[in-house]
Amino acid sequence: MSEFSMSRLQLLFATSIQEPKISLKEYVDGYEEVFKFLNLLGTVFGWVAIDVQNKIDALRKHMSGPDSQHYDTVETMIQFENEKGMIDWKKSRDDSGSRNLLILHRALQYVVAFLAKLEEIDDEEKCTNISRTAYESTLMKYHPWVVQKAAKFAMTLLPTKKGLVLKVAPAGDPDSVKKANEDLPGAVESMGKAYDEVEKICQKYNLQSLNVS
Repeated sequence: MSEFSMSRLQLLFATSIQEPKISLKEYVDGYEEVFKFLNLLGTVFGWVAIDVQNKIDALRKHMSGPDSQHYDTVETMIQFENEKGMIDWKKSRDDSGSRNLLILHRALQYVVAFLAKLEEIDDEEKCTNISRTAYESTLMKYHPWVVQKAAKFAMTLLPTKKGLVLKVAPAGDPDSVKKANEDLPGAVESMGKAYDEVEKICQKYNLQSLNVS
């Protein structure tokens, strides 16, 4: 697996929304970079990263399966699965691509909210507070109390802003660090736009009403 690339993340999410119905391949590839980023946060976020990878794998299985022609875009996938009864609206789990995408979609909202605040803190300040604030405004409402407690504890172990940037730019030289800081706003904007466009599709098909566990 290649190293995390902020510029690749930005490009993939930006490319995905050039297709009005959202290109599923680029969108899922973008999540591969999100997965790598979560791994950079350390073992405390390992459980989140594993869940993201599992959802990516589930989507790719549909994309390469016998009905792959229906999995070119986010919207055609949801339309197909809804018409075929693959989305079980009464249960909290099923194997549909739509449900797996919804879980990724919600995770992306947290990542965007977290990274958007990174520019506002000092280099030596820990990322704990901005991560907690981002979590409380996004993912927390979908999690049971025990998961909320575990997530908030994990956030106390996050590095400082400087430490996080050095994970993104492990070479640690001034040019690499400068590039990482310069790439961050564009990556956040690209992910945010992709999130907004997919949210419109989710609202159109009432996908957010799914009970997901």
